[in-house]
Amino acid sequence: MSDWQYLFIAGASRSGTTLLMNLLDGHPDLVVFPMEHRVFPGFFRTPPENRPAYFHGSFIEDRAAGQQSILASKALHDKYRERMERELGIDFFLDVDHEKFLETYRKTLGPSQPTLRAVLDSLMVALLSSSRAVPKTADSFRYAVFKDPFTT
Repeated sequence: MSDWQYLFIAGASRSGTTLLMNLLDGHPDLVVFPMEHRVFPGFFRTPPENRPAYFHGSFIEDRAAGQQSILASKALHDKYRERMERELGIDFFLDVDHEKFLETYRKTLGPSQPTLRAVLDSLMVALLSSSRAVPKTADSFRYAVFKDPFTT
């Protein structure tokens, strides 16, 4: 589907992974997925016969499955934003068309048995197509960056 390469930022809590992600975000050859996605735990814990239902359902809709659901739901995004402001004093906002993100993710993933690459591609294509702030297209960068603290 894509010819970009994936870079993964992994590390223990409070080890600087978010700082590194933010520093890389300004590089013209990179697009950084703004949330921790939990693709790997979901993929390897879900039996192969259940993966299509999981990646079309709870993975993208349930907040407990990972932060990617915040991009797919305005209600979850607003709830997360309020929590960040209340608990950390951070003004958090992602300029994403949530319906378009969810629609593009599901359309790109397709109904067949998902591979790890297909899930990651679908997340990135959905982000690029639904973001009002990312001035990049799938052809304008070489690397997609994901932060996944659960790979350590």
